[in-house]
Amino acid sequence: IFIAQEQIFLKRLWVSNIPYWAVAYKSQMKRNRMVVKLVENSTFEGIKNGEKLLTVYFLSVEIPVWILFFALGVTSDKEIVDLIDYEEGDGRVDNILFASIREADEKCETFRRGKNALLFLEERVKGVQFPPPESIDECLNMYVFPSIKGLKRKARYLAYMVKVLLLAYTGRRKTDNRDDFRNKRLELAGELLEREIKVHFAHARKRMGKALQRDLYGDRDVRQIEHYLDASIITNGLQRAFSTGAWTHPFKRMERISGVVATLGRTNPLQTMAELRRTRQQVQYTGKVGDARYPHPSHWGKVCFLSTPDGENCGLVKNLAVTGVVSTNVTESILPQLFDCGMEELVDDTTTVLGRKDKVFLNGDWVGVCSDS
Repeated sequence: IFIAQEQIFLKRLWVSNIPYWAVAYKSQMKRNRMVVKLVENSTFEGIKNGEKLLTVYFLSVEIPVWILFFALGVTSDKEIVDLIDYEEGDGRVDNILFASIREADEKCETFRRGKNALLFLEERVKGVQFPPPESIDECLNMYVFPSIKGLKRKARYLAYMVKVLLLAYTGRRKTDNRDDFRNKRLELAGELLEREIKVHFAHARKRMGKALQRDLYGDRDVRQIEHYLDASIITNGLQRAFSTGAWTHPFKRMERISGVVATLGRTNPLQTMAELRRTRQQVQYTGKVGDARYPHPSHWGKVCFLSTPDGENCGLVKNLAVTGVVSTNVTESILPQLFDCGMEELVDDTTTVLGRKDKVFLNGDWVGVCSDS
């Protein structure tokens, strides 16, 4: 049987205050990750409760967030403040925004003129040890929020990240808990088997390409495709995965994970039912597990608090409760139904003020706004 694998939900913003205040846009691909940080000004470094400012880290560089806004097409400071849409009257937020503007002016004094912000960003990105081969415009389209189309919409989402961070810093929003069951997703048998087959199929295709090149570049006749495709690579790979229990890592190609498959026990009906609803959280036993082993209030009604093995897997291998239900992906888009219910499409500009409209997210993507929720 397959054991469902607990994974952190990546299609959402993660707010944390350890070791510093930050909001992260996580992704399996490293180049798609972005972190907006609230750091202390280097001029006042070492002073407790000193001046704080906003920076953004992506593509292995850290730049002032104000410069990235202008690189995404924003034309004035007032537009950025309107996009962030934070309530006035909080002096701490005003000081952070003023310090961020001053930091951007010190880094690049002329970033507001023409394409100077793009040139500054390109200089920093191309100066890293392993720069991306694409141009800076292609990098912004491909790596900055790849699920969002349009630079102006990307700027709106970046402003939303800044607002979420400021809300958490001022105590109006809680930080995210990675042990909360709402922030978890379960990989079931379909996803696990699909990922394993993809790896072995890619291996077989690579071997087929090498065998085909020997006949293409030599004085040989090209044979039938069955001569070059070795189907035993896929068969043996799946047999090895089921027998040894070493399966492909979700996003690390060179690593394998264990505990994906197990033998189903049928001596006791209750044991059979428990093993069919078993889940596993992959952590490194040598590192700090934190609160992953302890029960969380969000487990109530979804996870059995008592059924867990002893030893090193205690609290990491859990069993779903009888009342726990796992939803699956929806193949058909529900966007038409959302538009019929009154949702408005997200505009592709930075001048339209959304006001107090509620944001609508679908599977982590900002798809529209609604004036009355």
